[in-house]
Amino acid sequence: MCATFETIAPSGMKMNYRVIEFDSDRSVKILLTNSRMFKRAVWQFRFDSEKDGTQISCHIYFTLRFQYLFLYPVLYFNRKALTRDLNFLKTALNNNYAL
Repeated sequence: MCATFETIAPSGMKMNYRVIEFDSDRSVKILLTNSRMFKRAVWQFRFDSEKDGTQISCHIYFTLRFQYLFLYPVLYFNRKALTRDLNFLKTALNNNYAL
């Protein structure tokens, strides 16, 4: 599988991704491509069936480029942006499947 997609942040910053692993019932791994800040960044989503739906867990594994190492504590401790983005995803999924 070689699906790719682009996201655009409210700031206008574009990020490109490639799906590198996909198991429709269990998980997906997505690689950030062509990043100036990250040497490597992978998002992993796992899907676990539950009584009333599906629990989705998200893990992010990243390595910053040397010149951006000073940002590590900022990225690690500032989870508000990530939580906001994941809540947008949750809302979109709930709205899409509430039909």
